[in-house]
Amino acid sequence: MRSCSKSPIILKLIYITLLPALEAQEVKVSPEVTGVVGRDVTLPCQYIPRSDMDSINQVQWMLSPPGGENIIVIVSNGQLVSVQDSFLKGRVEIAEQSLIIRDVEKNDSGSYTCTVTAFPTGSFSGTTDLVVQDLQSVTGSSLMQVVQ
Repeated sequence: MRSCSKSPIILKLIYITLLPALEAQEVKVSPEVTGVVGRDVTLPCQYIPRSDMDSINQVQWMLSPPGGENIIVIVSNGQLVSVQDSFLKGRVEIAEQSLIIRDVEKNDSGSYTCTVTAFPTGSFSGTTDLVVQDLQSVTGSSLMQVVQ
């Protein structure tokens, strides 16, 4: 019986050939962001492409409010931005892939999912929990930290 001594070399060549296709591609988000009532807040979202050949086709932000139905907040294909009818209409915009919410309200709290669709690699998502606090509670917390 003849053994194939070249198989480890072949496996290494296959690995080296496929390695670029397996490189990390992801959407980076903050797990939690704190907003203050009446102020603007940015929910960061950054697409890390696999290669320079990847191109973003669409960015979508969806809100999952506590105990409510999912709401598509905003969709951008790079040229056209579509803001869906919701309590956020008129207060949201996309900068790169990040979501900016103007004049934050208590009911803006919830889980926001950023989904980036890129060609030719597909869709990637990340979720950020937005916690909204009153200005008084933020000021009180800051004072407590200074005193301690």
